[in-house]
Amino acid sequence: MVYEFDSEIKMLEGKMKWKVMRSFCRNILQKAL
Repeated sequence: MVYEFDSEIKMLEGKMKWKVMRSFCRNILQKAL
C-alpha cells in the first residue's frame, strides 16, 4: 500500500518536472527565434 502510494507520487513528480522542462525549452526556443 505504502509502496504503491510512493511510486504514484514519484510518477506525478516526474510528470511535473517534464512539464516544467518542456515549457522552459519552449521559452528558450521562442527567444532564440
